[in-house]
Amino acid sequence: MVRNLYVGILSKTLLSVTGLLLLIFGGLVALNYANIRHFFEIERSEAIHHQQALFNEHYVDVGRQLQLLTNISASHHTNLLQDHQQVPSIIQAIEHDAPLPLTELIALTPSNQMIWPTAHNDHEQMIANWFIKNNKNAHNNWVLDCYSQCNVYFYTQFDYQGKSYPFIYGIDAATLYRSYSGSNHRGHLLMEIQADHHVALLYSSQRINAHIGELINQTTEHELLSGLRDFVSAGQATELVSFQISNTTAQLPIFFVQFNTINGLIAHFRQANRNNVIYGICSLVLAILLLIALLRHPLVRVRQLTYCLPMLASSSFRQFRQVIVASRSSWLIDESDKLGEEAVTLSYQLEHLENQLQNRAAELEWLAGHDHLTQLSNRRDFEQLLQKRIRSQTAGCLMMMDLDNFRYVNDLSGHHCGDQMLLQIGQLLQRMLPENAILARFSGDQFAAYIDDLTPLLAKRFVERINYRLGELKVAGREAIHTASMSIGVVIFPEHDTTYAGLISKADMCLYQAKSQGKHCGVIYEREHQSGDLIQRHFWLDLAQHAIERQQTVLYFQPIMDNRIDQIRHYEVLLRIKDDNGQMISPYELIIAAENNGYIFDIDLWVVRSALSRLEENLEFNCRDRLAINLSARSFGTSSVIAQIVAEIEHRAIPGELIIFEITETAALPDFAKAQEHIEKLKSMGCAIALDDFGVGYSSFHSLRELALDYVKIDGSFVHDILDNHKNRYFVRSLCRIAHDLGLLTIAEYVENEQLNQELCRIGVDFSQGYFIGKPMPAEQIWAHQNSSQVLSLRQ
Repeated sequence: MVRNLYVGILSKTLLSVTGLLLLIFGGLVALNYANIRHFFEIERSEAIHHQQALFNEHYVDVGRQLQLLTNISASHHTNLLQDHQQVPSIIQAIEHDAPLPLTELIALTPSNQMIWPTAHNDHEQMIANWFIKNNKNAHNNWVLDCYSQCNVYFYTQFDYQGKSYPFIYGIDAATLYRSYSGSNHRGHLLMEIQADHHVALLYSSQRINAHIGELINQTTEHELLSGLRDFVSAGQATELVSFQISNTTAQLPIFFVQFNTINGLIAHFRQANRNNVIYGICSLVLAILLLIALLRHPLVRVRQLTYCLPMLASSSFRQFRQVIVASRSSWLIDESDKLGEEAVTLSYQLEHLENQLQNRAAELEWLAGHDHLTQLSNRRDFEQLLQKRIRSQTAGCLMMMDLDNFRYVNDLSGHHCGDQMLLQIGQLLQRMLPENAILARFSGDQFAAYIDDLTPLLAKRFVERINYRLGELKVAGREAIHTASMSIGVVIFPEHDTTYAGLISKADMCLYQAKSQGKHCGVIYEREHQSGDLIQRHFWLDLAQHAIERQQTVLYFQPIMDNRIDQIRHYEVLLRIKDDNGQMISPYELIIAAENNGYIFDIDLWVVRSALSRLEENLEFNCRDRLAINLSARSFGTSSVIAQIVAEIEHRAIPGELIIFEITETAALPDFAKAQEHIEKLKSMGCAIALDDFGVGYSSFHSLRELALDYVKIDGSFVHDILDNHKNRYFVRSLCRIAHDLGLLTIAEYVENEQLNQELCRIGVDFSQGYFIGKPMPAEQIWAHQNSSQVLSLRQ
């Protein structure tokens, strides 16, 4: 596996910037080198042009001197000009006063006849003819001729009496060029480009040594024409400067070539380049050092911050701040210092947040094991503490305490009053119990306590003392002063059981027996409490408490036939209980236990919510079957329950005309005015009201007249035998007439066969319900096609 190469940000920055600076300074050095070389070449070119100008000026200067010589010499012998025989005297005077040794002197008559030398040859005549032909301007007053040797001829003339007497001077080229100040201490050559483009030496000012010979041999036509060439041999650098001689008698071009030693010049050039490179390197080093000086601190701080960040994860906030603060710049603050300051601020925030989280975690941990109202342990914490006592075999007494009639406190004075009672009871029990006792709020109105080394006799006295002290407790409600009492079940560990579940179960059984004995008392467990009747009552009480959370409650629906149109238009909602084997059992005993122990409200509300959910699902498929829901007498008489039902209907936006609430007359008798108020609330939502089980118990026609009812359900005890019992038939017929006169519809229960249903239709009963119409069924069987209104009969 290849490991990644770690390169720090400081190294990356320095490498990147150094590379960039190297590139920049390399370019600058190369540019400076090119500029120096360019300036050097310009300087040499200007020097060559200057030399050429001086060279040409030398011709002019020599020509002036010779013209002056001619004028002076001829002016002193003007009489001799008339006599050609006397010309040698003038020639002799001229040669004597010539500034340079003369190799030849030619004198012409005004008519260009050669008068000297007297014995002239063709070459001398050719020189004279050249000047006669080309002497048109001042630039053609001299010519180079290399016939037998290289001479430079100058043309002068003496004007006398309107006539011009030409004099042509011949000077050895070597003598002339040595007199040229620009060639002092320098060698020079005359070279000719031949017809085959080779270069030939015509003249050399110095002895041709090996170096000069190599230079001559390597010189080409192009180099002569370009005018400049560098030549290095045996560690000696020579500069060859050439320029063409314009005035020659030769047909091929002749060049004056001057060679100079340029070792010093090259040394100066190289020194300039070295200085350029050294300056570039020094600038680069200084730039890098400056860069390091500027970037090292912030980059080191960033790296240090990177290394220190894991300290925040390990909650080492103080060490993190010490390291960051210690590395802060004292005089020059930059972004890295700002970053460090923000990191320090962040560490304070994280530390504060961690402290809050720790406090919150401790608070949540405490809340997980305690009741927020009474500050006592809850059921979970109580179980853990009791399990520890059981494992350590700490003998003691378990008490399960349930407040008597506590729901009436909430119903009459509100939950705030109930909370105050629970809080004061918890504080009272804390004061009464020993310090090593375990006390918990076990559920809503139930407390549990475990006291070490408490005998049954002492437990009995302690129970009596608890109820005595509770009797002294007073809580002010809205319209009453509430007192408290408890039903208490007591078991002894390990005498009665050795497991937590067994102790709790037996304590619950004793608690239920205390309730059945009239409450406000305690029962200590005895073996005979294992009787079947007590166990059965405890079973139904436990089921009433926990059936909903254990998901053992199920709704069934029984169809009701509308005899007027022979269609099923609504169903009664019936509660069923699912046992441990999945079988459905009657809820009768559960409802009794729930009503006696205050759990009926939760069950009624669960039935209402589940029925409303069924209506919601039906409406999604445009099914508008009505549902009849039973309300217990306690739920119907409780304003808070009715308010919750109304809120549920409003929240779900279910049409009220799809809901029928069935109540018994016993629900209205305790408070007739409140019953009328609750009926009006439900009817204001569009719901219908049915009076159930009419004809038995406390039934009276006063209820039919005074209550705003919609249906009257005739109890099945009057219906099932009307074919044989004429009294019951008369009663049903009379009840139907009265109900119709009051604007009410009638429903007959226990319709078991066709003949009975036909008789009920003949009597005038509006609706029929019973096994002949249909048995109670789960929703899935009834609304399988999502359109039960079209099912005319479910008798099969």
